[in-house]
Amino acid sequence: VVTIDGAIVSTDEGGSPLTGGRLAIADRLGRAIDEAANEAAVKAIVVRIDSPGGSYSASDTLRRAIERAKQKGKPVVVSFGNVAASGGYFAALPADLIVAQRGTITGSIGVFGLKPVVGDLLDSLGIKVETLNAGANAAMNSPTRGYTPTQQAAVDRQLDRIYADFTRKVSDARRLEGTRLDAAARGRVFTGGDAKAAGLGDEVGGLTLAIAFAKAKASND
Repeated sequence: VVTIDGAIVSTDEGGSPLTGGRLAIADRLGRAIDEAANEAAVKAIVVRIDSPGGSYSASDTLRRAIERAKQKGKPVVVSFGNVAASGGYFAALPADLIVAQRGTITGSIGVFGLKPVVGDLLDSLGIKVETLNAGANAAMNSPTRGYTPTQQAAVDRQLDRIYADFTRKVSDARRLEGTRLDAAARGRVFTGGDAKAAGLGDEVGGLTLAIAFAKAKASND
């Protein structure tokens, strides 16, 4: 059993007010899944996810680790805890089986970006910041100023690309297309039981049930 618990980030860079302090380090957890997949004594893997999501690239690191385990012939069953949303759901996509608790909050197939802007706050405190940069967009992520319309448009295009990739991978993994995919996406959240009805999960139950399924798959293989 490999546990993904907390906001998903690539490396251990410490907590932040936006993550609530609990971090799931994708690089470390990806290696743990790889080690389980490479261990001959391990016949099946259960990945327990309790995460509201996080970095898209970090979540993809975990998704690809599960994908590699399957390519090595190891059955992978994912068990959802209280929350498995956004990147937490994305990471689970390659699993042979997704088991969600009835009260799990999951789905949230979408993406958003944010940048705190503190320029006015610094001015009110008498703090002056000077920025030296080369290129119109070199300092676009500086917290001392907002985006220009051109920069905002560039950010929107990037978010649109991520959303398109997210929904395409959901469509491929869960065999959802057209109106059914659209009804499951657009940032909507579901409880575990509703997620099964929407095609985002396979079974309703807890970790014990997920382990039982993994044992059965290991025996069958």
